[in-house]
Amino acid sequence: GFPAGTEPAIFKRSYRFPCLQPFGISHRVAQLGTELLVECAVENATNSNIYLKSWRLDCVEGFESRLAQPEEDVKEPGDDMHLLKPRAAHSLVFRVTPKATDSGDPISRTRNLDSVGSLALGWHVPDGLSGCAEGHQLQVRPAPSTASLDLRVVTCPGRVRVEEPFRLEVEVINRALQPTEPNVVFDTRLMGVVRAHGVTQRAVGRLE
Repeated sequence: GFPAGTEPAIFKRSYRFPCLQPFGISHRVAQLGTELLVECAVENATNSNIYLKSWRLDCVEGFESRLAQPEEDVKEPGDDMHLLKPRAAHSLVFRVTPKATDSGDPISRTRNLDSVGSLALGWHVPDGLSGCAEGHQLQVRPAPSTASLDLRVVTCPGRVRVEEPFRLEVEVINRALQPTEPNVVFDTRLMGVVRAHGVTQRAVGRLE
């Protein structure tokens, strides 16, 4: 016990941990009648293996979602975890439809959506740690850009050989009312079997 007339001391200690997003996510949306097809490419953004163990699309009010892939192509949440090596990606396709209980023309309601909802991804690493990455917003229409830029291909070979580099020349035009200094970035997640040699980001320089 404590000596008479003394009070127990309380010690507090705080810890700070870096919080990193384990996934890089890109998406695209297409409308088919009353429903939207939402494809999400989930890339392992870490330097080690990670398991994608669950996925959920939380739709905006008045809409609901379900996976579009056949059962043999994708695991349902709660099944065996999907292993992603560093920079490997896995595709998820959702069907988003308006709820039948809501009134109004379903095609118009779907067409007028600005946001589908948010994506939640559960993950697990081999050493036992796990968590959930939530809050990635799936926009139907991209946010308006502060700069107006045009990118066009100037030269591109009509035929290429397998495993032989080829040259691609592009032109960037600034149509905004103010100078800008853009970068050209190769998004390797969308390039399929094509690989960029060297740096994947190049500074264009100042455009008046």
